Amino acid sequence: MKEELREVNTCQVCDSNDFELAYILKKGTFSQDITVKNYVCKYCTAVFQNPLILRDNHDHFFADMPDFSSIYFTVSDKRLDYLKQYIKSKGSFLDIGCGHGHMVYSFRKIGYDSMGIDPEESYIEFCKKNNLNVIKTDLISFKTKKKFDIITMVAVLNHIPDQKAFLKKTRELLKDGGIFLLETPDMYHPEALNPLLGAPHPLNNTKRSIAIMLNKIGFNVLDIS
Repeated sequence: MKEELREVNTCQVCDSNDFELAYILKKGTFSQDITVKNYVCKYCTAVFQNPLILRDNHDHFFADMPDFSSIYFTVSDKRLDYLKQYIKSKGSFLDIGCGHGHMVYSFRKIGYDSMGIDPEESYIEFCKKNNLNVIKTDLISFKTKKKFDIITMVAVLNHIPDQKAFLKKTRELLKDGGIFLLETPDMYHPEALNPLLGAPHPLNNTKRSIAIMLNKIGFNVLDIS
């Protein structure tokens, strides 16, 4: 499949034009079709492709992931435990990129009006078989008049070429005073070197770059860990 490319003149996070070559992933690394050059912004430290590949073709990494395995429930419950310091006992919840629905299930279990969205048909079919409230759609195409008390986005953002638009839409869906939990790999964390997290994503964030981008969009960042 021929890659769709777009030249990048400024950092996608902070709009700086002061960046330099960080590393090159040669054709065939992580099964991509072309050589990928990655640049680091000297201001916000984000690492991004240039030219930017406008689709993320790494589904093969996730093809054999388990569905309702106990470990995924455990991780979802740990996220819920973390969020309890910020949330009310009941409200509305949205998981963006819900996958097999672990977060949707966890919040429904504690009494939330809980739903998820995902563009992948197989995930949606699985969730519906397990009586979860889900919609097959990507975030940008998602149409609703509803706003949510809590929104989560786990292991999704790093696959998105236009992350600002994605986060702006998320902010629009969040109630004033609502809570947004974002999980995305830190480019400078040691685990980012493993084959899953180190794949050639369009934009790889750091703690600094993600804080800058969230603040620019209008989020009040409570914690980065």
